[in-house]
Amino acid sequence: MGESDHWKTKREALVRDGVCVIKDILDAPLLDSVRRVAAEKIAQLSDKHRLAQKSPGSMLANRDMPELVDLITWPKTLQALSRLGFEDVQFSRAYLVSKPPHSPPLFWHQDCTVWSGEPRTYSEITPQLFAMFYLTDTTRENGCLRVIPGSHRRRHQLHDLIGTAHTAETRRMDDPGSLLYAEFEDQVDVLARAGDLVLGDGRALHASHANRSDHERTVMTVWYHPMFSELQESTQAQISNLAQAEFEFWPQAAKDAIGPLAANYRGSAIPLPRDRIPGIELH
Repeated sequence: MGESDHWKTKREALVRDGVCVIKDILDAPLLDSVRRVAAEKIAQLSDKHRLAQKSPGSMLANRDMPELVDLITWPKTLQALSRLGFEDVQFSRAYLVSKPPHSPPLFWHQDCTVWSGEPRTYSEITPQLFAMFYLTDTTRENGCLRVIPGSHRRRHQLHDLIGTAHTAETRRMDDPGSLLYAEFEDQVDVLARAGDLVLGDGRALHASHANRSDHERTVMTVWYHPMFSELQESTQAQISNLAQAEFEFWPQAAKDAIGPLAANYRGSAIPLPRDRIPGIELH
């Protein structure tokens, strides 16, 4: 398969299924650097944080991790997005999500927050992509990603069950028997090796298996927004407000490095209210 066919196949998978895997995006030095930062942050997690984040394991936003600016701005990731046909890409947020050994599954959810008011939310071109970089090889045993293929464009029974999904009760796993943590026949496991890019449509329903291994399973999730200037100005304002608040207190060198990539709407539009629930247009 030629290079152009390779990227065409990846684009088709992303459009059809809502996810694709692009191998060997991070080099060894960057991967080692991210692992060191992640290990340091994980070691500092309190029992209170772990209990509050029982389902995801941890949720640390990039406001606490300016050291990861090189990961967020990694040229090979941006080149991959370009080869997939995504231009004018802007960054909004990143998270360190780390499931400790013998921890429960991550709840089903989707990450889009512009379902009401942004027409592109119901089109082929997503307003938001998640870029996941696992710091260890993933398997079903250690809590790999699982996705409902096509759920970014078609309504699934989960859409009518999960609501906003991202609630304190859901993160704490107050109701372990909830369908938010259940297995579904049409789910697909997404396996990746450390350093691969797992690229997903932010609208796709996704979760993770329980980590039944004896080792921490850590992932860095970065949110990018393709064709940013083509989004409604109110959508640009929502995304920009989120992005700018995340690195407001970073050291100046890190702020300078992230600056060209960070969403930074400068118009006067009122930010679109955040809305995680798909409308009737998703059918």
